[in-house]
Amino acid sequence: MTKKYRCCKDAEEWMLFTDMEGVEQVAKLLNEKLENLINESFATDVYQARTIRDKMFKFMDQYADWGASDSEPEYVLVEELRKVFNLTEDELVCW
Repeated sequence: MTKKYRCCKDAEEWMLFTDMEGVEQVAKLLNEKLENLINESFATDVYQARTIRDKMFKFMDQYADWGASDSEPEYVLVEELRKVFNLTEDELVCW
């Protein structure tokens, strides 16, 4: 049985605008999207990580009002992907 990836970050961990109404729901949506993308991926290489990063960046743009498309949440995402895919800073960058 394959172990499923779980993401349980709150708004503060995602570095969202924590004073905004609905921000915890946005954090939950980011968690769910990231979980789905990782769990649906077949490969575990740098190219798959980059694909997930790019899809998440587009998804995060939808929640820009809560700060999701700022550089801080993008950095949080990339750090998480580096950890999950066991990549170095050189292999996976934010931009």
